[in-house]
Amino acid sequence: MSSRKLTLNGAGLANVDATVKAIYHSSAFYSTTSDTPEKEVIGVLLDKTNFYAESGGQENDMGRIDIDGQAGFVVQDVQVYNGYVLHVGYVSEGALKVGDAVVASTDEVRFLYLWDRSAC
Repeated sequence: MSSRKLTLNGAGLANVDATVKAIYHSSAFYSTTSDTPEKEVIGVLLDKTNFYAESGGQENDMGRIDIDGQAGFVVQDVQVYNGYVLHVGYVSEGALKVGDAVVASTDEVRFLYLWDRSAC
């Protein structure tokens, strides 16, 4: 399962088409976000990502995972656990299911701010 960060030639700025591989909440995996408590922070694992996980003192990206017009997930934190990139946040509309085709997009303003701070 690949969850690699894109290179600088569009790192974090290009949207990525991905597939939901897992949904995690409170030490359990779920097949849909509909089965998790409403307004709770949950984790979403994708088959690939354009989000940078918090690492080495650099802050994580933030952004969204969406199915256009059907579902939205706000990514507030990104962490690596055992080599897997977990997108942590909350469902803002609809529901995500394992196997859904989604679009992952980072917050461009935050990305450029963090990039500017780290490019010393």
